[in-house]
Order: sequence, then C-alpha cells, then structure tokens
Amino acid sequence: MPIGEVIAHLDASGVAIEVGPAPRTGALGEMTSVYFRDPDGKPIEVSTYWAAPSDIRDRGVTSAGGRR
Repeated sequence: MPIGEVIAHLDASGVAIEVGPAPRTGALGEMTSVYFRDPDGKPIEVSTYWAAPSDIRDRGVTSAGGRR
C-alpha cells in the first residue's frame, strides 16, 4: 500500500502521526516511514520500500520480512 494511502487512512481514523512521512534506510533499502502510537501509547512504525515488490522478492525476502 502506498504510504500516502496509509497516511490518509490514519487521518480518517483520527490517528495523530508523530513523525513523518520521513525517508529511512531499512534492511532492504530506501523506504518512507510514518510513526504513531497504539491505544496503549506504544510506538508504531509503518514503512513502504521504494523498490518494487518484485525487486525485494528477488533479494530472497518473503512478504513477512523473513529470509527464504
């Protein structure tokens, strides 16, 4: 899901974004992240990688983030 759609959903749900969207570097490369808190106050990060999903799969990583 594009990060813009994530942000729109959070906004529509009344969730305050604390940080982001912000560029970051993750295990699979460049990504954009937003940070907010769950109802118990714990921080949550949602990220979208800039590479196409097939590019990420070609690196041997599953959709759950684990190695094949």
